[in-house]
Amino acid sequence: MAHPYTSEWRPEPEIQPGKTYFETERLTATETSFRGMGPKNYRRPDDKILEELCCSLASHEEIDATDVEVDVVEREVTLTGTVKDENQKQLAVQLAKSVWGVFNVHNNLLIKLDSDAVKSDGQEKTNNKD
Repeated sequence: MAHPYTSEWRPEPEIQPGKTYFETERLTATETSFRGMGPKNYRRPDDKILEELCCSLASHEEIDATDVEVDVVEREVTLTGTVKDENQKQLAVQLAKSVWGVFNVHNNLLIKLDSDAVKSDGQEKTNNKD
């Protein structure tokens, strides 16, 4: 098969799950990619990073972000609040790191405990009914 941008012949690439032919072809191409190389002195605005990250968290199937707060200052993301388990915590951090323009991620997320397991003073309750 001819490469879509040149007359060079290449074997048919295996299409990766969730990717289109052209995304797969671009990933397997030998040409240098300049994606993400913006103009000199360009920095993606914090509000654009915030918008993209919040939309990604809200649309992710495995993350309940209802108790997560996101703050972006000088391209540094701070995640605070609670999530249900360690997997959601790690996924949220990975998602934040994957947003274009993010320089650093501060993970202040905590694992949410069952509301019956913790008293307001922070000590564990026991369910002994004597």
